[in-house]
Amino acid sequence: MALIVENFFWILMITGVLTALVGLGAIAPARGLAQTFGGTVEGPGALLIVRHWNFLVGVSGLLLIAAAYHPEWRTPILWFAVVSKSSFAALVLVQFRAFAGKPAVIAAVADVVMVALYLTYLVAA
Repeated sequence: MALIVENFFWILMITGVLTALVGLGAIAPARGLAQTFGGTVEGPGALLIVRHWNFLVGVSGLLLIAAAYHPEWRTPILWFAVVSKSSFAALVLVQFRAFAGKPAVIAAVADVVMVALYLTYLVAA
């Protein structure tokens, strides 16, 4: 636990950048959706939802980066990230057959690892 707490700035920076990069999907939502989930965007409503989801995930990554520099912000940002990442991972894993072999499963597993790191920090700090 001490190793995680001592290096938590870097954990937040790395996980924050990885999470923020998802925000690029707001620029090219159809490509991101196809590559990650194997789906297509049909209609303006679906395009709006996909863009908005990518934007929100990107913002959460920026919040994690901000939390690296502002320890006093960490607790609420980490709880937000835990809830957000846990829900995404659970939804992907519940529908595992639909996403097997797709990058969405890798993203879900990565989110589970991030949640474990965040919870370890919250308990130890």
